[in-house]
Amino acid sequence: MSAACISMSAADSDSYDPFDLNLEQNINTPAVPSKSQSMVKENIDRIKSHLERQGFRPTRTRRGEVLLLTIPCEQLFRANESVISTRGVELLKKFTLPAESIGKYKILIAVHSDDTGEIEYTDNLTADRANAIDDLFSAENKFAGMSVVPYGIGRDEPLVRNDSVKNRAQNRRVEIYIVPEEELFSKRKTVK
Repeated sequence: MSAACISMSAADSDSYDPFDLNLEQNINTPAVPSKSQSMVKENIDRIKSHLERQGFRPTRTRRGEVLLLTIPCEQLFRANESVISTRGVELLKKFTLPAESIGKYKILIAVHSDDTGEIEYTDNLTADRANAIDDLFSAENKFAGMSVVPYGIGRDEPLVRNDSVKNRAQNRRVEIYIVPEEELFSKRKTVK
């Protein structure tokens, strides 16, 4: 993702809807004020430890303010299918956030494919897969009160060249981003 991304400050974020933003914009919005960055990073570290105890291997991105969890598509879906496999459902059921984090983050689901098949097919397949994960999260009611935004990316963002079976498998992936929302770092005053 390019460095020239669109990000909104905490003051501007009152008016944004995460469902109106593309993936890059959503990863970078809202901007964390400098005075809150260390607190946000500490919270992200707690979530990272929580996910590691569940068997996941999240990495930090966006200057350590966002977590990225990457899962190979083969662990969640059979080839060319958009129904989550039994094994995939069990894996995704393990994906939780600490209770104190609910409502303070948004979840972005980005599903990628390799470059085999027609563009329209891979776009539709990844969109259907992202929606299937979103539907599972909704059915589990894990992230009530949080925005969960699915993206079908298709073949547009490969990690490596699609020139071997191994590389194509690496490009077929689900990325789950955990992005802080303003609620985490904003001290709002209520008017009575």
